[in-house]
Amino acid sequence: MELWLDGSLDAFLSHTGSIGLSPVQPVLGQNLPGNNDFNFKGAMNRLNFYDFGLSPSQVLDDLALFTEEIRVQDKPGLLVFPNPVSERQFTVRTGFTNSFQWEIIDLFGRVLKQGKISDDAEGVFPIALEQDFPGGMYVIRITDGAIAATASFMVM
Repeated sequence: MELWLDGSLDAFLSHTGSIGLSPVQPVLGQNLPGNNDFNFKGAMNRLNFYDFGLSPSQVLDDLALFTEEIRVQDKPGLLVFPNPVSERQFTVRTGFTNSFQWEIIDLFGRVLKQGKISDDAEGVFPIALEQDFPGGMYVIRITDGAIAATASFMVM
């Protein structure tokens, strides 16, 4: 088992066999369950989990905050504004030019809201949220059946 932090190997433990289940629910930032003296008291602004190791250059690319968005050729971009959403309505701008479907997905993978947009939207459309829509981080996924684009946004 390897633990990589910021592109460098931080810890290594030789292990054979399967990894067993723990009766303790994992909590990010909690080092010792039930003992708050060992909890992380800083700020975690972004955590990424991978089931494979990243090279140092991939980590740098992934952690770059003020760089151009990395896009796949022929994949439309997607922009949500304002982000964070505070007035229960936001606008989405996308490169999709034909009709498409959109979904708002929570961090558990549940689709909370969905809709369809026709050809006449020209890639810009508003979405209104219900007053009781819970605050948190969400992903919007737009697809035309062949290509999908996603963006994350926060509701206050």
